[in-house]
Amino acid sequence: MRFFYLFIPFLIIQTTVSQTIKIDTLFSEINPLSELVYLPDLDNSFHASTIVKQSFITATKLNFSIKKGTYWFKLKIDNTTKESKKIFFDIREAIVSQVNVYKFESDSLKPVFSLKPSHVLENEHEFVQNLSIPITLAELEISEFYIKVLFPKTANFPLHIRTAENEAKIVRYSLLRQGLYYGFVLMVFIINFFFYLSLKENVFLYYLIFLTAITCGFLYYDGFFYEILQKGWLLYNIDSFIHFYITLAGALFITKFLQLPIYFKTINKIGLSFLIVVAILCISQIITDNFLFLALADALGFFILAVYWTLGVFIFKKNDYARFFVLGYSLMLFITPLFMLPLDFGLSGFGIKLESLKLGGMLEMLILTYAITYRTKVLQKEYNFVSSELHAFMDKYMALKKTAQSATNPDEDVVTKIENLKQNYALSDRETEVLLCISQHKTNKEIADYLYLSVNTIKFHTRNIYEKLDINTRAAVRNKLKETL
Repeated sequence: MRFFYLFIPFLIIQTTVSQTIKIDTLFSEINPLSELVYLPDLDNSFHASTIVKQSFITATKLNFSIKKGTYWFKLKIDNTTKESKKIFFDIREAIVSQVNVYKFESDSLKPVFSLKPSHVLENEHEFVQNLSIPITLAELEISEFYIKVLFPKTANFPLHIRTAENEAKIVRYSLLRQGLYYGFVLMVFIINFFFYLSLKENVFLYYLIFLTAITCGFLYYDGFFYEILQKGWLLYNIDSFIHFYITLAGALFITKFLQLPIYFKTINKIGLSFLIVVAILCISQIITDNFLFLALADALGFFILAVYWTLGVFIFKKNDYARFFVLGYSLMLFITPLFMLPLDFGLSGFGIKLESLKLGGMLEMLILTYAITYRTKVLQKEYNFVSSELHAFMDKYMALKKTAQSATNPDEDVVTKIENLKQNYALSDRETEVLLCISQHKTNKEIADYLYLSVNTIKFHTRNIYEKLDINTRAAVRNKLKETL
Protein backbone atom coordinates (compact mmCIF):
# COMPACT_ATOMS: atom_id res chain seq x y z
CA MET A 1 0.00 0.00 0.00
CA ARG A 2 2.82 2.37 0.80
CA PHE A 3 4.30 1.57 -2.57
CA PHE A 4 1.03 2.74 -4.20
CA TYR A 5 1.07 6.08 -2.33
CA LEU A 6 4.52 6.77 -3.70
CA PHE A 7 3.01 6.90 -7.18
CA ILE A 8 0.21 9.35 -6.35
CA PRO A 9 2.32 12.51 -6.91
CA PHE A 10 3.63 10.97 -10.11
CA LEU A 11 0.08 10.30 -11.35
CA ILE A 12 -0.95 13.85 -10.52
CA ILE A 13 2.03 15.19 -12.44
CA GLN A 14 1.18 12.97 -15.36
CA THR A 15 -2.39 14.22 -15.35
CA THR A 16 -1.20 17.80 -15.35
CA VAL A 17 1.22 17.14 -18.17
CA SER A 18 -1.48 15.41 -20.25
CA GLN A 19 -3.57 18.58 -19.98
CA THR A 20 -0.77 20.81 -21.21
CA ILE A 21 -0.37 21.63 -24.89
CA LYS A 22 3.23 21.22 -25.95
CA ILE A 23 4.60 23.54 -28.60
CA ASP A 24 7.68 22.18 -30.32
CA THR A 25 9.42 22.69 -33.65
CA LEU A 26 7.01 20.27 -35.36
CA PHE A 27 3.84 21.81 -33.98
CA SER A 28 1.40 23.32 -36.49
CA GLU A 29 -2.17 22.95 -35.23
CA ILE A 30 -4.27 21.35 -32.49
CA ASN A 31 -7.91 21.23 -31.50
CA PRO A 32 -7.39 21.29 -27.70
CA LEU A 33 -10.57 19.53 -26.59
CA SER A 34 -8.90 17.16 -24.12
CA GLU A 35 -6.71 19.97 -22.72
CA LEU A 36 -9.53 22.50 -22.35
CA VAL A 37 -11.54 23.13 -19.18
CA TYR A 38 -14.42 25.56 -18.82
CA LEU A 39 -16.76 27.19 -16.31
CA PRO A 40 -20.19 28.74 -17.03
CA ASP A 41 -20.64 32.26 -15.66
CA LEU A 42 -24.16 33.05 -16.83
CA ASP A 43 -24.79 35.58 -14.04
CA ASN A 44 -21.37 37.29 -14.52
CA SER A 45 -20.32 36.60 -10.93
CA PHE A 46 -16.64 35.87 -11.68
CA HIS A 47 -13.90 38.35 -12.49
CA ALA A 48 -10.22 38.15 -13.33
CA SER A 49 -9.41 38.49 -9.63
CA THR A 50 -11.69 35.62 -8.52
CA ILE A 51 -11.79 33.14 -11.39
CA VAL A 52 -8.40 31.63 -10.55
CA LYS A 53 -9.76 30.08 -7.35
CA GLN A 54 -12.70 28.41 -9.08
CA SER A 55 -12.95 24.75 -10.08
CA PHE A 56 -13.31 24.21 -13.83
CA ILE A 57 -15.08 21.43 -15.72
CA THR A 58 -13.27 19.19 -18.18
CA ALA A 59 -14.51 19.84 -21.70
CA THR A 60 -15.95 16.86 -23.57
CA LYS A 61 -17.51 18.74 -26.50
CA LEU A 62 -17.28 22.04 -28.33
CA ASN A 63 -20.98 22.87 -28.00
CA PHE A 64 -21.13 23.55 -24.29
CA SER A 65 -24.71 24.70 -23.85
CA ILE A 66 -27.77 26.07 -25.61
CA LYS A 67 -27.81 28.81 -22.97
CA LYS A 68 -26.25 32.08 -24.03
CA GLY A 69 -24.04 34.09 -21.68
CA THR A 70 -20.48 34.28 -20.38
CA TYR A 71 -18.18 31.26 -20.16
CA TRP A 72 -14.60 30.98 -18.90
CA PHE A 73 -12.06 28.64 -20.51
CA LYS A 74 -8.62 27.65 -19.26
CA LEU A 75 -5.70 25.87 -20.89
CA LYS A 76 -1.93 25.49 -20.44
CA ILE A 77 0.60 25.81 -23.24
CA ASP A 78 4.22 24.71 -22.94
CA ASN A 79 6.62 26.30 -25.41
CA THR A 80 9.46 23.78 -25.45
CA THR A 81 11.42 25.63 -28.12
CA LYS A 82 14.30 28.00 -27.44
CA GLU A 83 12.63 30.88 -29.23
CA SER A 84 9.48 32.91 -28.80
CA LYS A 85 6.49 31.59 -30.72
CA LYS A 86 3.56 33.43 -32.23
CA ILE A 87 0.43 31.35 -32.25
CA PHE A 88 -3.25 32.04 -32.92
CA PHE A 89 -6.37 31.12 -30.98
CA ASP A 90 -8.69 30.58 -33.94
CA ILE A 91 -12.43 30.70 -33.21
CA ARG A 92 -13.61 31.69 -36.68
CA GLU A 93 -16.69 29.48 -36.58
CA ALA A 94 -17.87 30.89 -33.22
CA ILE A 95 -20.35 33.73 -32.80
CA VAL A 96 -19.17 35.90 -29.89
CA SER A 97 -19.97 39.34 -28.47
CA GLN A 98 -16.95 39.75 -26.23
CA VAL A 99 -13.60 37.99 -25.74
CA ASN A 100 -10.94 38.63 -23.11
CA VAL A 101 -7.74 36.61 -22.88
CA TYR A 102 -5.68 36.65 -19.66
CA LYS A 103 -2.32 35.13 -18.83
CA PHE A 104 -1.59 33.87 -15.32
CA GLU A 105 1.55 35.59 -14.03
CA SER A 106 2.73 36.32 -10.49
CA ASP A 107 -0.41 34.89 -8.87
CA SER A 108 -2.75 37.11 -10.91
CA LEU A 109 -4.24 37.43 -14.36
CA LYS A 110 -2.71 39.86 -16.84
CA PRO A 111 -4.80 40.87 -19.89
CA VAL A 112 -3.17 39.99 -23.23
CA PHE A 113 -6.15 40.46 -25.55
CA SER A 114 -9.52 42.18 -25.37
CA LEU A 115 -12.31 42.33 -27.92
CA LYS A 116 -15.34 44.38 -27.06
CA PRO A 117 -16.56 46.29 -30.11
CA SER A 118 -17.87 49.75 -29.36
CA HIS A 119 -21.30 48.91 -30.71
CA VAL A 120 -21.63 46.05 -28.19
CA LEU A 121 -21.92 48.68 -25.50
CA GLU A 122 -24.96 50.05 -27.29
CA ASN A 123 -26.63 46.71 -27.93
CA GLU A 124 -25.63 43.47 -26.24
CA HIS A 125 -27.14 41.49 -29.11
CA GLU A 126 -24.33 42.39 -31.53
CA PHE A 127 -21.72 39.78 -32.31
CA VAL A 128 -18.45 39.14 -34.12
CA GLN A 129 -17.46 36.34 -36.51
CA ASN A 130 -14.18 35.20 -38.09
CA LEU A 131 -12.12 35.96 -34.97
CA SER A 132 -8.48 34.89 -34.73
CA ILE A 133 -6.49 35.99 -31.65
CA PRO A 134 -2.68 36.42 -31.85
CA ILE A 135 -0.71 35.18 -28.83
CA THR A 136 3.05 35.39 -28.25
CA LEU A 137 4.76 32.68 -26.18
CA ALA A 138 8.12 33.27 -24.51
CA GLU A 139 10.85 30.70 -25.03
CA LEU A 140 10.85 27.64 -22.74
CA GLU A 141 7.79 28.91 -20.89
CA ILE A 142 4.68 27.17 -19.58
CA SER A 143 1.80 29.63 -19.88
CA GLU A 144 -1.66 29.32 -18.41
CA PHE A 145 -4.38 31.23 -20.26
CA TYR A 146 -7.88 32.17 -19.14
CA ILE A 147 -10.34 33.06 -21.89
CA LYS A 148 -13.58 34.88 -21.07
CA VAL A 149 -16.17 34.67 -23.84
CA LEU A 150 -19.65 36.16 -24.08
CA PHE A 151 -21.87 34.09 -26.39
CA PRO A 152 -24.97 35.99 -27.63
CA LYS A 153 -26.76 32.85 -28.89
CA THR A 154 -25.35 29.44 -27.95
CA ALA A 155 -22.06 28.46 -26.32
CA ASN A 156 -20.21 26.96 -29.26
CA PHE A 157 -16.43 27.31 -28.91
CA PRO A 158 -14.58 25.54 -31.78
CA LEU A 159 -11.10 26.56 -30.65
CA HIS A 160 -8.09 25.76 -32.84
CA ILE A 161 -4.52 26.66 -31.89
CA ARG A 162 -2.23 27.24 -34.85
CA THR A 163 1.19 28.62 -35.61
CA ALA A 164 1.40 31.89 -37.54
CA GLU A 165 2.52 30.04 -40.67
CA ASN A 166 -0.29 27.52 -40.54
CA GLU A 167 -2.83 30.23 -39.77
CA ALA A 168 -1.86 32.09 -42.94
CA LYS A 169 -2.13 28.86 -44.91
CA ILE A 170 -5.57 28.11 -43.45
CA VAL A 171 -6.81 31.58 -44.41
CA ARG A 172 -5.57 31.17 -47.99
CA TYR A 173 -7.08 27.72 -48.37
CA SER A 174 -10.35 28.88 -46.84
CA LEU A 175 -10.65 31.72 -49.34
CA LEU A 176 -9.79 29.34 -52.18
CA ARG A 177 -12.43 26.80 -51.10
CA GLN A 178 -15.03 29.50 -50.71
CA GLY A 179 -14.24 30.89 -54.15
CA LEU A 180 -14.54 27.43 -55.74
CA TYR A 181 -17.79 26.62 -53.98
CA TYR A 182 -19.59 29.89 -54.65
CA GLY A 183 -18.28 29.93 -58.22
CA PHE A 184 -19.79 26.47 -58.68
CA VAL A 185 -23.08 27.67 -57.17
CA LEU A 186 -23.15 30.62 -59.59
CA MET A 187 -22.56 28.30 -62.54
CA VAL A 188 -25.42 25.99 -61.48
CA PHE A 189 -27.65 29.01 -60.91
CA ILE A 190 -26.98 30.36 -64.42
CA ILE A 191 -27.59 26.94 -66.01
CA ASN A 192 -30.93 26.49 -64.25
CA PHE A 193 -31.97 30.06 -65.04
CA PHE A 194 -31.18 29.44 -68.72
CA PHE A 195 -33.28 26.26 -68.65
CA TYR A 196 -36.13 28.19 -67.03
CA LEU A 197 -36.08 30.87 -69.74
CA SER A 198 -35.77 28.43 -72.62
CA LEU A 199 -38.11 25.64 -71.45
CA LYS A 200 -40.66 27.81 -69.62
CA GLU A 201 -40.77 25.19 -66.84
CA ASN A 202 -41.56 26.59 -63.38
CA VAL A 203 -39.78 23.81 -61.51
CA PHE A 204 -36.44 25.37 -62.51
CA LEU A 205 -37.57 28.60 -60.84
CA TYR A 206 -38.55 26.77 -57.65
CA TYR A 207 -35.16 25.09 -57.59
CA LEU A 208 -33.42 28.45 -58.02
CA ILE A 209 -35.33 29.72 -54.98
CA PHE A 210 -34.29 26.63 -52.99
CA LEU A 211 -30.67 26.97 -54.15
CA THR A 212 -30.65 30.62 -53.10
CA ALA A 213 -31.94 29.67 -49.64
CA ILE A 214 -29.23 27.04 -49.12
CA THR A 215 -26.56 29.44 -50.33
CA CYS A 216 -27.76 32.08 -47.86
CA GLY A 217 -27.31 29.51 -45.11
CA PHE A 218 -23.70 28.86 -46.09
CA LEU A 219 -23.03 32.58 -46.49
CA TYR A 220 -24.25 33.11 -42.92
CA TYR A 221 -21.86 30.52 -41.47
CA ASP A 222 -19.01 31.88 -43.60
CA GLY A 223 -19.54 35.31 -42.04
CA PHE A 224 -20.63 37.01 -45.27
CA PHE A 225 -23.60 38.81 -43.73
CA TYR A 226 -21.46 39.98 -40.83
CA GLU A 227 -18.95 41.52 -43.24
CA ILE A 228 -21.77 43.29 -45.11
CA LEU A 229 -24.05 44.41 -42.27
CA GLN A 230 -21.50 44.66 -39.40
CA LYS A 231 -24.19 45.31 -36.78
CA GLY A 232 -27.87 45.88 -36.21
CA TRP A 233 -31.15 44.11 -35.52
CA LEU A 234 -31.25 42.47 -38.96
CA LEU A 235 -27.80 40.91 -38.57
CA TYR A 236 -28.63 39.52 -35.14
CA ASN A 237 -31.90 37.93 -36.30
CA ILE A 238 -31.05 37.07 -39.90
CA ASP A 239 -30.43 33.41 -39.02
CA SER A 240 -34.13 33.05 -38.07
CA PHE A 241 -35.19 34.40 -41.46
CA ILE A 242 -32.69 32.18 -43.32
CA HIS A 243 -33.69 28.99 -41.49
CA PHE A 244 -37.38 29.56 -42.24
CA TYR A 245 -36.55 30.49 -45.85
CA ILE A 246 -34.71 27.18 -46.33
CA THR A 247 -37.62 25.16 -44.95
CA LEU A 248 -40.20 27.05 -47.03
CA ALA A 249 -38.17 26.93 -50.25
CA GLY A 250 -37.39 23.23 -49.79
CA ALA A 251 -41.05 22.32 -49.23
CA LEU A 252 -42.20 24.34 -52.27
CA PHE A 253 -39.54 22.86 -54.55
CA ILE A 254 -40.17 19.25 -53.51
CA THR A 255 -43.94 19.67 -53.84
CA LYS A 256 -43.60 21.13 -57.33
CA PHE A 257 -40.90 18.74 -58.52
CA LEU A 258 -42.63 15.53 -57.38
CA GLN A 259 -46.16 16.82 -58.15
CA LEU A 260 -47.15 15.59 -54.69
CA PRO A 261 -50.75 16.93 -54.73
CA ILE A 262 -51.51 14.44 -57.53
CA TYR A 263 -50.63 11.52 -55.25
CA PHE A 264 -51.45 12.99 -51.82
CA LYS A 265 -54.50 15.26 -51.95
CA THR A 266 -54.02 16.86 -48.50
CA ILE A 267 -50.26 17.41 -48.67
CA ASN A 268 -50.57 21.16 -49.28
CA LYS A 269 -52.76 21.70 -46.22
CA ILE A 270 -50.56 19.55 -43.99
CA GLY A 271 -47.37 21.18 -45.26
CA LEU A 272 -48.82 24.66 -44.76
CA SER A 273 -49.77 23.81 -41.18
CA PHE A 274 -46.23 22.70 -40.34
CA LEU A 275 -44.73 25.76 -42.05
CA ILE A 276 -46.94 28.03 -39.96
CA VAL A 277 -45.63 26.36 -36.81
CA VAL A 278 -42.03 26.85 -38.00
CA ALA A 279 -42.78 30.51 -38.71
CA ILE A 280 -44.28 30.96 -35.23
CA LEU A 281 -41.17 29.42 -33.63
CA CYS A 282 -38.84 31.69 -35.63
CA ILE A 283 -40.89 34.76 -34.73
CA SER A 284 -40.88 33.67 -31.07
CA GLN A 285 -37.08 33.48 -31.15
CA ILE A 286 -36.89 37.02 -32.51
CA ILE A 287 -39.33 38.37 -29.92
CA THR A 288 -38.01 36.55 -26.84
CA ASP A 289 -34.34 36.21 -27.85
CA ASN A 290 -34.54 32.58 -26.68
CA PHE A 291 -32.47 30.45 -29.03
CA LEU A 292 -34.42 27.33 -28.03
CA PHE A 293 -37.27 28.44 -30.30
CA LEU A 294 -34.95 28.55 -33.32
CA ALA A 295 -33.50 25.16 -32.38
CA LEU A 296 -37.01 23.70 -32.29
CA ALA A 297 -37.79 25.39 -35.62
CA ASP A 298 -34.71 23.75 -37.14
CA ALA A 299 -35.70 20.34 -35.79
CA LEU A 300 -39.24 20.70 -37.13
CA GLY A 301 -37.91 21.97 -40.46
CA PHE A 302 -35.69 18.90 -40.85
CA PHE A 303 -38.68 16.71 -39.95
CA ILE A 304 -40.82 18.37 -42.63
CA LEU A 305 -38.21 17.93 -45.35
CA ALA A 306 -37.61 14.33 -44.22
CA VAL A 307 -41.34 13.62 -44.58
CA TYR A 308 -41.34 15.09 -48.09
CA TRP A 309 -38.30 12.97 -48.96
CA THR A 310 -40.11 9.88 -47.65
CA LEU A 311 -43.11 10.68 -49.85
CA GLY A 312 -40.68 10.72 -52.77
CA VAL A 313 -39.66 7.17 -51.84
CA PHE A 314 -43.32 6.09 -51.79
CA ILE A 315 -43.94 7.25 -55.37
CA PHE A 316 -40.85 5.58 -56.83
CA LYS A 317 -42.88 3.28 -59.06
CA LYS A 318 -45.32 5.97 -60.16
CA ASN A 319 -42.80 8.71 -60.83
CA ASP A 320 -39.50 7.94 -62.57
CA TYR A 321 -37.81 11.22 -61.76
CA ALA A 322 -38.61 10.77 -58.03
CA ARG A 323 -35.67 8.38 -57.90
CA PHE A 324 -33.25 11.11 -58.91
CA PHE A 325 -34.66 13.43 -56.28
CA VAL A 326 -34.39 10.83 -53.51
CA LEU A 327 -30.81 10.07 -54.54
CA GLY A 328 -29.74 13.69 -54.93
CA TYR A 329 -31.32 14.97 -51.74
CA SER A 330 -30.36 12.01 -49.50
CA LEU A 331 -26.85 13.17 -48.66
CA MET A 332 -27.79 16.70 -47.58
CA LEU A 333 -30.91 15.49 -45.76
CA PHE A 334 -28.94 13.18 -43.50
CA ILE A 335 -25.70 15.08 -42.89
CA THR A 336 -27.17 18.59 -42.40
CA PRO A 337 -29.00 17.67 -39.15
CA LEU A 338 -25.78 16.08 -37.88
CA PHE A 339 -24.13 19.47 -38.35
CA MET A 340 -26.96 21.75 -37.25
CA LEU A 341 -28.71 20.02 -34.35
CA PRO A 342 -25.58 19.64 -32.17
CA LEU A 343 -25.00 23.39 -32.61
CA ASP A 344 -28.63 24.13 -31.80
CA PHE A 345 -29.05 21.94 -28.73
CA GLY A 346 -25.53 21.89 -27.31
CA LEU A 347 -25.02 18.19 -28.08
CA SER A 348 -21.85 16.27 -28.80
CA GLY A 349 -21.11 16.68 -32.48
CA PHE A 350 -20.66 14.02 -35.13
CA GLY A 351 -17.56 15.50 -36.72
CA ILE A 352 -19.50 17.04 -39.62
CA LYS A 353 -17.72 20.13 -40.93
CA LEU A 354 -19.13 23.00 -42.94
CA GLU A 355 -16.86 22.03 -45.82
CA SER A 356 -18.41 18.55 -45.83
CA LEU A 357 -21.84 20.12 -46.18
CA LYS A 358 -20.62 22.17 -49.13
CA LEU A 359 -19.28 19.09 -50.89
CA GLY A 360 -22.59 17.35 -50.30
CA GLY A 361 -24.38 20.44 -51.62
CA MET A 362 -22.32 20.44 -54.81
CA LEU A 363 -23.18 16.79 -55.45
CA GLU A 364 -26.84 17.54 -54.76
CA MET A 365 -26.81 20.43 -57.26
CA LEU A 366 -25.47 18.22 -60.03
CA ILE A 367 -27.98 15.43 -59.42
CA LEU A 368 -31.01 17.68 -58.96
CA THR A 369 -30.18 19.78 -62.02
CA TYR A 370 -30.05 16.60 -64.09
CA ALA A 371 -33.23 15.35 -62.38
CA ILE A 372 -35.14 18.53 -63.27
CA THR A 373 -33.96 18.29 -66.89
CA TYR A 374 -34.96 14.62 -67.01
CA ARG A 375 -38.35 15.48 -65.51
CA THR A 376 -38.92 18.12 -68.16
CA LYS A 377 -38.15 15.61 -70.91
CA VAL A 378 -40.57 13.08 -69.42
CA LEU A 379 -43.37 15.64 -69.14
CA GLN A 380 -42.65 16.85 -72.68
CA LYS A 381 -42.97 13.29 -73.93
CA GLU A 382 -46.28 12.92 -72.08
CA TYR A 383 -47.45 16.22 -73.52
CA ASN A 384 -46.59 15.15 -77.07
CA PHE A 385 -48.61 11.97 -76.57
CA VAL A 386 -51.60 13.86 -75.19
CA SER A 387 -51.28 16.44 -77.95
CA SER A 388 -51.32 13.79 -80.67
CA GLU A 389 -54.35 12.16 -79.06
CA LEU A 390 -56.06 15.55 -78.90
CA HIS A 391 -55.32 16.23 -82.56
CA ALA A 392 -56.71 12.84 -83.52
CA PHE A 393 -59.82 13.55 -81.48
CA MET A 394 -60.24 16.96 -83.10
CA ASP A 395 -59.91 15.42 -86.56
CA LYS A 396 -62.64 12.90 -85.75
CA TYR A 397 -64.74 15.60 -84.19
CA MET A 398 -64.38 17.80 -87.24
CA ALA A 399 -65.38 14.92 -89.51
CA LEU A 400 -68.52 14.37 -87.47
CA LYS A 401 -69.32 18.09 -87.39
CA LYS A 402 -69.27 18.26 -91.17
CA THR A 403 -72.11 15.77 -91.32
CA ALA A 404 -74.14 17.40 -88.52
CA GLN A 405 -76.50 20.30 -88.81
CA SER A 406 -74.73 22.85 -86.73
CA ALA A 407 -77.31 25.55 -87.49
CA THR A 408 -79.73 24.15 -84.90
CA ASN A 409 -77.25 24.85 -82.12
CA PRO A 410 -74.76 27.70 -82.60
CA ASP A 411 -72.34 26.28 -79.98
CA GLU A 412 -71.79 23.10 -81.97
CA ASP A 413 -69.75 24.81 -84.68
CA VAL A 414 -67.13 26.25 -82.28
CA VAL A 415 -64.49 23.79 -83.43
CA THR A 416 -65.21 24.65 -87.07
CA LYS A 417 -64.89 28.35 -86.33
CA ILE A 418 -61.62 27.77 -84.44
CA GLU A 419 -60.31 25.82 -87.42
CA ASN A 420 -61.23 28.74 -89.68
CA LEU A 421 -59.43 31.16 -87.34
CA LYS A 422 -56.43 28.87 -87.43
CA GLN A 423 -56.30 29.05 -91.22
CA ASN A 424 -57.08 32.78 -91.49
CA TYR A 425 -54.71 33.99 -88.77
CA ALA A 426 -51.90 31.42 -89.05
CA LEU A 427 -52.40 29.99 -85.57
CA SER A 428 -50.07 27.17 -84.53
CA ASP A 429 -51.43 23.80 -83.41
CA ARG A 430 -50.64 24.61 -79.79
CA GLU A 431 -52.30 28.02 -80.04
CA THR A 432 -55.35 26.33 -81.54
CA GLU A 433 -55.54 23.95 -78.56
CA VAL A 434 -55.32 26.85 -76.12
CA LEU A 435 -57.96 28.81 -78.08
CA LEU A 436 -60.34 25.85 -77.88
CA CYS A 437 -59.90 25.69 -74.11
CA ILE A 438 -60.45 29.46 -73.80
CA SER A 439 -63.71 29.11 -75.72
CA GLN A 440 -64.76 26.53 -73.11
CA HIS A 441 -64.28 29.15 -70.35
CA LYS A 442 -61.32 27.34 -68.77
CA THR A 443 -58.84 29.24 -66.59
CA ASN A 444 -55.09 29.31 -67.29
CA LYS A 445 -54.53 26.80 -64.49
CA GLU A 446 -57.19 24.44 -65.87
CA ILE A 447 -55.73 24.73 -69.37
CA ALA A 448 -52.22 24.07 -68.05
CA ASP A 449 -53.37 20.94 -66.21
CA TYR A 450 -55.36 19.75 -69.23
CA LEU A 451 -52.50 20.19 -71.71
CA TYR A 452 -49.69 19.22 -69.26
CA LEU A 453 -48.04 22.61 -69.60
CA SER A 454 -47.02 25.29 -67.14
CA VAL A 455 -49.22 28.33 -66.47
CA ASN A 456 -46.48 30.60 -67.86
CA THR A 457 -46.53 28.65 -71.13
CA ILE A 458 -50.32 29.05 -71.36
CA LYS A 459 -49.97 32.80 -70.78
CA PHE A 460 -47.31 32.93 -73.50
CA HIS A 461 -49.59 31.25 -76.07
CA THR A 462 -52.57 33.37 -74.98
CA ARG A 463 -50.60 36.57 -75.65
CA ASN A 464 -49.70 35.28 -79.13
CA ILE A 465 -53.37 34.51 -79.82
CA TYR A 466 -54.43 37.99 -78.71
CA GLU A 467 -51.77 39.56 -80.89
CA LYS A 468 -52.70 37.55 -84.00
CA LEU A 469 -56.44 38.10 -83.55
CA ASP A 470 -55.92 41.77 -82.64
CA ILE A 471 -57.85 41.46 -79.37
CA ASN A 472 -56.95 41.74 -75.70
CA THR A 473 -59.59 39.95 -73.61
CA ARG A 474 -61.19 36.52 -73.38
CA ALA A 475 -64.58 38.08 -74.02
CA ALA A 476 -63.19 39.39 -77.29
CA VAL A 477 -62.14 35.83 -78.17
CA ARG A 478 -65.73 34.66 -77.86
CA ASN A 479 -66.98 37.65 -79.85
CA LYS A 480 -64.44 36.80 -82.54
CA LEU A 481 -65.83 33.27 -82.71
CA LYS A 482 -69.35 34.61 -83.12
CA GLU A 483 -68.23 36.84 -85.99
CA THR A 484 -66.38 33.99 -87.76
CA LEU A 485 -68.32 32.32 -90.56
